[in-house]
Amino acid sequence: MAFEVISKKETKRKSWLDLVFYFCLILLIISVLSYFVLEYSLKQAEEELKDLNNRISEQQNEENKKLKEKLFFNQKKIDEFSIILNEHKLTSQVFSFIENLTHPEVVFLDFSFSSNNSILSLSARTSNFKALGEQLLILQGQENIENIELSNISLMEEGNIDFSLGISLNPKVFTKK
Repeated sequence: MAFEVISKKETKRKSWLDLVFYFCLILLIISVLSYFVLEYSLKQAEEELKDLNNRISEQQNEENKKLKEKLFFNQKKIDEFSIILNEHKLTSQVFSFIENLTHPEVVFLDFSFSSNNSILSLSARTSNFKALGEQLLILQGQENIENIELSNISLMEEGNIDFSLGISLNPKVFTKK
């Protein structure tokens, strides 16, 4: 028996196929490595973001506290000022009040006003008792006048009548309208 040695042709690998295989293998390795690197970077970025958010919230809390303190301080000032403003008496209104209530024949010679107890003291002159009586009636008809005191009535040489009035006013006269 004769053995024949069959010679097999050596199959040549195609070099371009090897090249594509190694290229895909390297691409796979790079992809896997990139995944882990990106995963690590993502975790680092999330931690850094969380840290920045914490710092921002702490800083905002400090700023909010400062702003709240400043706001509270300013609100307190406004409240105090509004109390002062609301309690302020507008004593200048006494002039228009008296002007509206003065009889045409009565002339006021002296004027004194105490805003603490709302008492108005007036010295006046008129030509007759009728005008004096009418002046008293005008004043008595006012709801903002609590009390009227007539005193020092004297008849002058020229025929005029001098008198003094003490008027207790209701404090509402001096409030804002």
